[in-house]
This record gives sequence, C-alpha cells and structure tokens, in this order.
Amino acid sequence: LRALALAHRGLPSDLEGAIPPKENWIGVRREPASQPTIVTAASNVRVNQDASGYDQNEFDLSSSPTNPLNLIGGGNDYRTGNVKCGWYASQDGGLTWTDGVLPESTFPYQGDPTVAHCADGSAIYVCLSFTGAYQPHGLFSYRTTDGGQTWSNPATILNRQNGFPFADKEWVWCDPSPSSPNANRAYVSWTDFGFSQSPILLKYSSNGGSTWSANVRVSDGSNVQGSVIASSRGGTVYVAWADANRVGFDRSTDGAQTFGGDSFPSSVVPIANDPVFRRNSFPTMDVDRTTGPHQNNIYIAWSDNRNGDPDILLVRSTNGGTTWSAPVRVNDDALANGADQFFPWLSVDPNGRVIVTFLDRRRSPGGRPYEVWGAVSRDGGQSFDSNFLVSDASSNGALNGFIGDYTGLTATATTLHALWPDLRAGTGETDAYSDRFPNTFRYDEVDGLAWTSKDDLDFVAQDARFGADLEYDVASGLLSELIADAGFTRASCASNDWPQPPFVDVRVPPESDAYWYLVRATGPNGVGTYGDGSPARPNVRDALDGTIASCP
Repeated sequence: LRALALAHRGLPSDLEGAIPPKENWIGVRREPASQPTIVTAASNVRVNQDASGYDQNEFDLSSSPTNPLNLIGGGNDYRTGNVKCGWYASQDGGLTWTDGVLPESTFPYQGDPTVAHCADGSAIYVCLSFTGAYQPHGLFSYRTTDGGQTWSNPATILNRQNGFPFADKEWVWCDPSPSSPNANRAYVSWTDFGFSQSPILLKYSSNGGSTWSANVRVSDGSNVQGSVIASSRGGTVYVAWADANRVGFDRSTDGAQTFGGDSFPSSVVPIANDPVFRRNSFPTMDVDRTTGPHQNNIYIAWSDNRNGDPDILLVRSTNGGTTWSAPVRVNDDALANGADQFFPWLSVDPNGRVIVTFLDRRRSPGGRPYEVWGAVSRDGGQSFDSNFLVSDASSNGALNGFIGDYTGLTATATTLHALWPDLRAGTGETDAYSDRFPNTFRYDEVDGLAWTSKDDLDFVAQDARFGADLEYDVASGLLSELIADAGFTRASCASNDWPQPPFVDVRVPPESDAYWYLVRATGPNGVGTYGDGSPARPNVRDALDGTIASCP
C-alpha cells in the first residue's frame, strides 16, 4: 500500500507501533507538514547550451542501464556554422545538461546522429561524415565511459574516398542486457545507396567500437532505408526498415554474423512530406527485455496515412518476429480529423511498459504548429492509455524547412525522457528540448500524502496528462479498526469524485485513535492498485471494499 496518511488525536506511541507491517507502506506521518508538496505540470528543458541563432535537430537519446540518471543524446548541430554531430549529456536524469560537438576532420560535414548505451554503462555514438551525396564520406564511431563527459577519438567504420555507394541513414545499437551472450556488442546498420541496388548492410564491434567487422547484408531486397536495430534479453538481433509500402524485418541469432529471410510485419501507407519540411514513415522498434508477462515481445511503430491523415500505428510479435498482430492505433484523437501525428519513437521501459512519443497537430489540425504527445501501453501493446501532452509550448513548424528525420525517446523504470526539435521561440531556430516525464503510475498510487494541518489532508494531484478526468478513490477508517482487521477488509469505503486536495475532514476521531486514509487515482482505463505490488503482478488491480457506505 503506497499511499498512507494518518490523522491523529492524542495517538499514543504504543498504538502507533502496533500498526501491522505491510510491504509497501511509506510510513505514518504524525506531525503536520510545514508546506504542501507542489509539482509543476511540465519540466521542459532546453538541452543545447550554445548561444541562440544556431539550429539543433534530428535527435536520438539513450539512458544507461547501470545508471538511469545518465542520459546521452545526439543531434545535428550547426553551432560552428557547418553541420556537426552534437552530443548532449545529463548526469542527473535530465535536470541539467552539458553539450558539445564531436570532432571529425576527414570530411567537412557530419550528421545522422545515433547513440546507444551498452550493458556496462558505456555508450557508442555513430556519425555520418560527408562531403556530399555520392561524394567522399564515411561512418565513424565514438565511445564514452564516463557518461558523455569525455569521448574517444573517432574510429572508422567505413571510409569511401570514391563516394560510392553512399552509406546513409545509419543506426547504432549496443546490447544492453548483461546476461546476453552478446552483451556490450555494438551494431551499426545503414542503407548502401547505389544507382540500382540499395540494401541494408550492417557491421558489429566486440571491443567498444575500436574496430568493426566486415559488411553483413541484412535485407534480401533493395531500395530500402530507415533501418533501426534492437535486441532481446537473450541477444537475438532484430532489424526493421521501411520497404516501400511495407515494414521490412529480419533477425539474427548469432550476433549479426548472418541473417535469415526478410519478412514484412505490416503494410504501410506512407505519409507525404509536410509542405515546409520533409518527414517519413520510417519505423521505430524496441523489445521487452524484462522477465515480465510480455518478455521478448517485439514492437514496431510508424506513421501511416491509411486513415486519411498521418496516424501512429504499432504492431507486436510475441514469437520473435514469426507472426505479427494487426496494427493498433496509438494516438487517440478523433479518426480522420485532419490532424497529423508523425516522427514517432518507441521505448520499452524496465517494467515492460511500451511508451511511444510523437509530434502531433491535434490541437491545430491542418496548421503548421506541432506539439509532443505520448502514450503508454501496460498490456503488451494491445491497447494504450489516454494520450498525454509532453511539451509545454507548441512549435511553429512553418518557420524551418528541416527539423530532422526522427526524434528521441528513452525510458527508465520511473521516467520517460523525450528529445525533440523545438520552435517555441518563434524565430525559426530549432533547439533541442527535453522533458523528464513520470511514467504512468507503477501501481497507480497517489504520491505525497501529507497533513498540512490537523484536519487538512493534502496530496500531489496526479498530472492530467496521464488521462482526462482523473478522479480519486479513498479508503478510510479508524486505526483501531484497521489494527483489528489486519486483512484490510470491511474497514474501508470507496468514494468517487473526492474533492481536489487539500481535503478537510471535520470529523474528530476518538481519544487515542486516528483516521487512516488510502488514496488512489481513477482514470479512463480503470482504477489504481491496492495489491501486493509484487513484480509477479505488475498490473494487478484489486478492488476497494465498497461494503461500508460512510465516507468522509
């Protein structure tokens, strides 16, 4: 029971000590709090620290499996006048950031940033360095072992002085599972753009990116692009890509030394470019690496136009990519309302929740402004909770002709972190903005219960971005009843539409007794949890005892 508050009147210390132990109690507050807890509705932060006037766009973001407070992002960064690969690092879970650009002098321009943490907490950053399309270019990797504070010199993945084929739209992944036989192995995929053949190729590194393998062909077909990589807890490597009017997919069970035959998880109706900037229907993918009920599920999402405007669709596989579900619509605005959702990114958090963020125009259909929205699935991608707003200001997408080809997202056990191109300043300059956003309640508990006076119960109202029309249930009773009824039954009541905090209870408990309260959120997708909270039952929802009618 996560949310417990106690109102007391002359409660003796021996009675307080007689409260039966319960695994998840926060404790009993006997003294009034000096100040109520205040939580701001949003925590958008400008990530790049350079002076104004320079663009940052096209972001990737990763969190360390050994230290969830360490975040590292990458982006196209124009602060030097030419486009470079920018890095952005946080050591405190996204509250503050340091940043810079990575050195690469082989070719004049850099871009297509992509970064991934490994199982040991190190991270690999891969960058395209180029002169121009089909001109001299290469792919180069960097490594950090201190959370992004310092970086190695660039290591060569490939260097093509003749410029052909053109290696573009690369992606990096590093196996983050310490129990995997391929833990810390890094993978880089890209499209080898030729005049008649453009397959997905891949290289891998087993020494932190110091050296890379020979090319491995992934896709059987050609004229494909937008590849992404993920791996299972057991080390199986999955690659997905955009294959004309369908999603392409392949897998390797030997650490990416060989791949099987292509499969196609779904058809796709590609979205059109925005009149101002380009966009795409490239996939995003992640795998459930937990030991929970949806372990090893694979999830792929993309932006699709089959409903008449761009929506975010998701498919899942429960058998390693052999078969796939029908697409599920992630965004929950009205169907075919003319509002675009695009540039999705997907992450599975350490509790198995599937989290998707995306750029969204639902509040300005047909217009150029966009916001960042998100959605969470707690049932293995079968359905999504109400969408929530992540950005606290809209961006005027009419002001810049390029915002990148993708956005960033990573999720820890408690927090999702999005990274996006932001135009809120209205100057046409894209900046990197992020948000450290609480994941949907782990057990749907209400946090921060406290007494601000003898009679006033205050608590942190849950952020409305988790869903519309949140209500609160309360269980209450005398402490003596609670102690006598250690099974927590028939000593409680349920009350919907509890007043917003603070709540004033004018009842006075008997001498040497107290009232106890448990408060939980009730949303569109059901009520919160009064269960044991054990990892084996991560989504259990045990009902309140509603047999006693009287509530405060």
